[in-house]
Amino acid sequence: MTDCVDTAAAAEAAAEHESAGWFGACPPELLLRILGRLDLLSLLRLGNTCRLLQRHCRDPLLYTELRLRPHSIRVCDASLSVLEHRTGCLTGLDMSWCGTDGAISPGSFCRLLLGTCLLTDLRLANCKFLDDACLAAIGSHCRSLTDLDLSGCASPATESGFASLSVGLTRLERLDLSRSGVGQAALLDIIAANPGLLRLRLSSCARVADFNPVAEALARHCPNLRSVDFWRSGSLSSRGLLQLAEGCAMLEELDLGWCSRVESSSGCFLRLASQCCNLRKLFLTANRTVCDTDLKAIALHCKQLQQLDILGTNQVTFNILIEVLQSCPKLELFDVSFCAGINKDKVHQMRHSFPHCSIQMSFQAESCMVRA
Repeated sequence: MTDCVDTAAAAEAAAEHESAGWFGACPPELLLRILGRLDLLSLLRLGNTCRLLQRHCRDPLLYTELRLRPHSIRVCDASLSVLEHRTGCLTGLDMSWCGTDGAISPGSFCRLLLGTCLLTDLRLANCKFLDDACLAAIGSHCRSLTDLDLSGCASPATESGFASLSVGLTRLERLDLSRSGVGQAALLDIIAANPGLLRLRLSSCARVADFNPVAEALARHCPNLRSVDFWRSGSLSSRGLLQLAEGCAMLEELDLGWCSRVESSSGCFLRLASQCCNLRKLFLTANRTVCDTDLKAIALHCKQLQQLDILGTNQVTFNILIEVLQSCPKLELFDVSFCAGINKDKVHQMRHSFPHCSIQMSFQAESCMVRA
């Protein structure tokens, strides 16, 4: 009986290889290498041609990276069902902008994550299907994550859903929560659970009532932080920035655009410049309190600076801008748009004297500028 079964299996295998033509004669290792050069759609289509190729096209080693964003308008529950048994070796998944039309259910996404224990990079920007169950599944099944993008995921996920992320995720290095529905308590828990955070984006997080405790938590728990984006975090004040500068001396990028409660009179910009000498990108957009004293400190301490944005300030002079350009030889972009006293002639002069740096000046009526 066993001999009959073995004979039948051998005959079936021979027929399978014969039906695959030239592919049937290929060593499995060579066939895997060939299939590894195909894009996702080609791989799925090839798997429908014969049983041999179908078996090989399901090999999890071919699905270490899944970039579904280019196919976002076509991805649906059926698509995830096809992929959910091929994720055993998955390390990177990008589903940004998928499911915006309701084509993906939370249940199908949760099932996709069941076998993704090796996943380190997960990008879900503007995925409207993400609810509390999805966030809980990320925390439960994706404990190896180092990169997580949840930007634009404001609903239907709630505070408790975001809080569940801090239970399982402890290795995050890059986290994007811009325009998300994360609340203050959940955010503080996530920061405390991930002391290895290097890059954090928090722009326009409407549910965070006070960003000062957030800045203080970063200073306390994340000493190696390299980049943080507080754009339009209106509740952040000078107190929070002072704490951040003290605790995160390795900062390289900082966006304080439209943070109107961060004021120069507190000395926070002076402390930032003296403590964070590795700053490469600094955005002080629309902070009308930035003055010559602040820029002098930046010129003195921040020799690695590559990008500086002081759009909209009315307390800086032309001479201090020249000093910054002279003292920061690596400066590549300098935005002085809508700076009172800086007119087109002075911008042309700076561009001529410092051709290596792109001096930005948005269109503005001459009558809106106060000449120095």
